[in-house]
Amino acid sequence: MINRTLHNAKGLTLIELITVMSILAITITIAVPSFKSLMQSNQASSEAQKMLSSLFLARSEAVKRGVRMTMCARTLPRTNPETCTGATEWSKGWLLFIDESGVIGDFDGTDVLLKAWDSVSGNPTLTGTAPSVRFQTSGDVLSSVGFVLTPPNCSGQKVRNIDVSVTGRAVIRKSAC
Repeated sequence: MINRTLHNAKGLTLIELITVMSILAITITIAVPSFKSLMQSNQASSEAQKMLSSLFLARSEAVKRGVRMTMCARTLPRTNPETCTGATEWSKGWLLFIDESGVIGDFDGTDVLLKAWDSVSGNPTLTGTAPSVRFQTSGDVLSSVGFVLTPPNCSGQKVRNIDVSVTGRAVIRKSAC
């Protein structure tokens, strides 16, 4: 009985193997660009979430501590002490500090640094409508601020807009490249 079962087993022919390999190659050719697009979209979402959580932290610390908190675009290369760029390009990172003295929106004097974020990963551009965001003790900001995160080689709905209203509430929206 065993010999008869083994004798009837044939395996794969060369034609069947080539057919399966061709189908597999076509499937991979179709899937890889979609996967790259998915990875780019996830990267943009991740970096936008990083900025959003920074804004949430700044707002909550302003309310909790009862002091004005400022986020500003970080200078690169790193300096000691840290400094703000004074520009609207936030891709190189940002600082969060208690803004008590000196120039409003600039890390100077007796200001206390709470946290520093490094550059965004994946080489996107992150620009803001202002060089800094200052949260009042009530959690609001003096004027609304927006950020635009654009991935490299952007296509489709991969741009992320982070908007901060005058009430201090921040939200993320997707938009076209």
